Amino acid sequence: DARFVLLGEGSLYEGLTRDVHARHLERHVFLPGFQADVARHVKGFDVYASATLHPTGSMAIIEAMATGRPIVATAVGHIPDLIEDGISGLLVPPRDDKAMAAAIVRLLEDGSLRQALGNSARARARSLFSLDRIVSDTAALYARLIR
Repeated sequence: DARFVLLGEGSLYEGLTRDVHARHLERHVFLPGFQADVARHVKGFDVYASATLHPTGSMAIIEAMATGRPIVATAVGHIPDLIEDGISGLLVPPRDDKAMAAAIVRLLEDGSLRQALGNSARARARSLFSLDRIVSDTAALYARLIR
């Protein structure tokens, strides 16, 4: 009974659209395309999943964390630096659709785990990406560069 919303328009977008229609999944899979305000959409999600093979979507992951959504993401690039596996989200190997599906189902079935990971994700996002932290880290970088 799950519904999936795939945000974005990458190279797979047209093929996914055709596949959704061919399989008559329009009631379960929504493809709204590129959305500038990811956080606004993610607030309505139970789980945020990112199956990226390239960590270019990490800003969307950070936005999802800030909304308190539990995250399932592929362990690529610096994404494991953002998400503590089992604490602020679940990490799965890239290109492992069975692991991705199992992690999503696990969170959909376990409301207390979903809540705990979401709360931890929000706290981690606030800790790592608050305005005070960014200003402090930037000032420290400039001080090191000046020395």
